[in-house]
Amino acid sequence: MPNTTRAPFDSGKEFVVRKNLKCQGKRYSVGQPFPWQQFAISLRRLRQLYEAGWISYPVSDTPPPVEPKPEPKPKSKLKPVPPPKEEEVKTEEVKLPPHKRKEESEE
Repeated sequence: MPNTTRAPFDSGKEFVVRKNLKCQGKRYSVGQPFPWQQFAISLRRLRQLYEAGWISYPVSDTPPPVEPKPEPKPKSKLKPVPPPKEEEVKTEEVKLPPHKRKEESEE
C-alpha cells in the first residue's frame, strides 16, 4: 500500500477534478466539481479515479498532511568498547617456527 498523506476515500464527500478529465463526452478542467452521481459511475470506478489522482476532495475538505513520526532507534544492550590507550597497547615479537628460522639464516 502506498505511503501517502491523502485523506482516505469517502464516497459521501464532494469531488473536484485534479487533472483534465473527459467523462461521458464532457470535459472537466482542473478544480471543477465532478458530479459523479449524475453519471452512472460505480463506487469502484469512483475509487479508482480517486486513487489514480484524477479526482480529489476540495482543498477546504482536505485535512492537513500528517508527517510520519521517525521511528526511535533501538537501544543496544552492548556497551561501546573504549579505544585502547597508548600505554595499554602491547606489541609482541612473533616467533617463527624452526623451519622458517633456518631459511632466514641461510639467506
